[in-house]
Amino acid sequence: MDTISIKHITEEAKFVINFDKHDGSIPFSSIELNVTGDVDLNPLVIELAKLIEDKRILQFEFDDNEILTTNSKIALIKSTLDEIYTKFNENIQGITVMENFENMSIDVPDGTPDSWDVGDLPF
Repeated sequence: MDTISIKHITEEAKFVINFDKHDGSIPFSSIELNVTGDVDLNPLVIELAKLIEDKRILQFEFDDNEILTTNSKIALIKSTLDEIYTKFNENIQGITVMENFENMSIDVPDGTPDSWDVGDLPF
């Protein structure tokens, strides 16, 4: 299954989130999550919703900025982003499994139910 890379650049007052679809398409703009006040995840959720139809797993990484461990609010936001991406991937995998199941063919005996041999059934 193809992937979409998400790279996070952590700064004191924001996360900069970059997406790479690895398909030669023009990447959409970076998303900046301001963390000084209330964190608005709506821009991220909107972009993720657009990616659902691609049915591709997200690979995400964060830079090695020490603020990820020293600032409790930044650490909480990172944890929240981890969970969002993990749930997104679980749902994409579920969609793929369901589509594969729906595309399976089932062999049904020829004829009508009255002509089937049901002598071996336990009821």
